[in-house]
Amino acid sequence: MIRRIDIQDIKDFIICPRMFWLKKEHKVSEKLFSSINEKYIVQLRKTIYFLFSQIQQYDYADLKRIKRRWADLWICKGAISKEQLFLPNVNDTHGWKKKRSQDGMDILYRVWDKYGDPKYIDRWEIVVVNIPYEIHIDDDIIIVGKLPIIRMDDNSNINILDFRLCDEYFSTKDDIEISLISLGYRKYSSQIEKNFTVYSIDKKRERSTRRGPMDHQIAVDTCNEVVIAINNGINYRRLSRQCEACPYYFVCRDNGEEETDE
Repeated sequence: MIRRIDIQDIKDFIICPRMFWLKKEHKVSEKLFSSINEKYIVQLRKTIYFLFSQIQQYDYADLKRIKRRWADLWICKGAISKEQLFLPNVNDTHGWKKKRSQDGMDILYRVWDKYGDPKYIDRWEIVVVNIPYEIHIDDDIIIVGKLPIIRMDDNSNINILDFRLCDEYFSTKDDIEISLISLGYRKYSSQIEKNFTVYSIDKKRERSTRRGPMDHQIAVDTCNEVVIAINNGINYRRLSRQCEACPYYFVCRDNGEEETDE
């Protein structure tokens, strides 16, 4: 029976229960990624958090350090290998690495230009960068995740800032992760944030939202329902246009049978 579950598992199950189970079955360690794109997102987030950690510690984000950090995590030889990927035969590792190297650097330039400029830095104090939170939703279940970036303005108003790529983007209004981060922050700090900002990396724009008690209750109820479903072994395909983009598509199909025309 599940006692402790990560928000990413909750999101995976909501997207597709079969994907959740295949991921659990094949992802045997934290060092194994479903696809090179998943690793790219993880390493890009780490570099963005490094940028904000620099601001938190030094009130300045040195672009050269940011570039070196990205090089260490993605560009340098040995930063990624097929052994780190599930189904490496369907991943063009070299081609993706080369393309994403420049994509990532372009994104980091944009993030630095928007949030690392000294004029912008003066508006905010960075309070927290990427630290764990826990939500005890009943006597048996603990939801775990990480608070992204918590910042405070000159009037002591708290803002939560997170970054998303398009393929991570749920509706801002209904995104369960936003609700759980908001609730996790309130339990962590005993404070209420003024708002939650999501920066869409691909669309290059911010979206602001807020969360209240009803949003938190819906998120908690959903987590309860997901955990019950997992503990009861619920496992079905949620067929959609996204299936072919799933890294588990080839093992999800029955015996990998090819389509035939009748």
